[in-house]
Amino acid sequence: MRDLMNQVPVSDRLDRLVADSLNQLRAEQKRKRRQKLFAAAGGAAAVFACAFIFLNVNPALAVRLPVIGELFDKIEETISYKGDYSDHSNILLPEKEINKLEAGEIVDSPYVQISNGITVAVSEVTYSGQAVYLAMTIHNEAAFPESFYENSVSEEIGYQTLYLECPERNGVDSCLMRVEGCFKDEYTFIGIFRHDTTGFIRGDGSGVSGINYFLKIDAIRGEGPEGEAAAIPRYEGEWNFKVHGELDMNQIRTVKVDAVGVDGFRIKGLIRTPYEIYAEVEAPEGRDAKRCFTVICDANGNRLPLQAETSENYSTYQRDVSKVSVFVCDYEEYMGKLEQGYSAVSDEKTYAQYLSGYALVSAEVTFEAE
Repeated sequence: MRDLMNQVPVSDRLDRLVADSLNQLRAEQKRKRRQKLFAAAGGAAAVFACAFIFLNVNPALAVRLPVIGELFDKIEETISYKGDYSDHSNILLPEKEINKLEAGEIVDSPYVQISNGITVAVSEVTYSGQAVYLAMTIHNEAAFPESFYENSVSEEIGYQTLYLECPERNGVDSCLMRVEGCFKDEYTFIGIFRHDTTGFIRGDGSGVSGINYFLKIDAIRGEGPEGEAAAIPRYEGEWNFKVHGELDMNQIRTVKVDAVGVDGFRIKGLIRTPYEIYAEVEAPEGRDAKRCFTVICDANGNRLPLQAETSENYSTYQRDVSKVSVFVCDYEEYMGKLEQGYSAVSDEKTYAQYLSGYALVSAEVTFEAE
């Protein structure tokens, strides 16, 4: 069996976990191969048909999930949207149920669902007000295609990706949602799912104390052969989760800024959560807010990394954000010139000093000590 985890840089804790479970997995595979030798083709087809019906109507069917507990703690440092999620998580699957799953025993839980041979288990949740984060295990009773894990490996980024096909709000169109993590083996993927909820907390400090989050998954897919998007395998099914995430408002910091630039662009305020920081920006009348791009730098003048690909939430993980600098730039100018141009002056200026001469509006904000 291919040792997939050696292809992806992960934490020592996960390395030890994988080493302990691989021997057990090999023994299980040998047992299954012996069973297959005695299964006639017709009988196997009949068993599969019955199993398909049963799996879709009985989410409590026993399934062995070799890795499920404390997933935030295991992989929160390896994904692109890093954070100390394990410090603020709500446990959805208690230790007793996790032990049963790891032993292959029956668990009747809305957070463990089986459809079409694929088990999805959501074991932890954390909610920042700006995003909801779910720790999940995705297990295929048959091996995932090789392209799922080989084409998603990157030594530079250090994580792998699966994609969830989820319906849009209109119930007709679908969108792809990322789950970042790593394949433990050909059968099991562990990862963290992030969904942006920007706007749930307002700049005046008010907001909700939690969120009831609904995740409906219509299909699961991975990476396909390079240049062959049509050949990407899809696993259709029905997985529906309702998850409640608590929000600790004591962990939220909001600062009113109200800085206005010469062109009328306004930085209304900043919101800082345990994982990210976000600037509320308002465009002047007649101007499209999408035509500007917001950059946030830490106390040392270095640009913060984006917390996700499609938002302007910036990660605060292991960065000094007691004081930050915010810059609102013209989108085309930033993407076409400024982002690449910093390398020419990086020895002389911090990123904050560099952008100060180009921003439509900027502000320096200090957060009060907690």
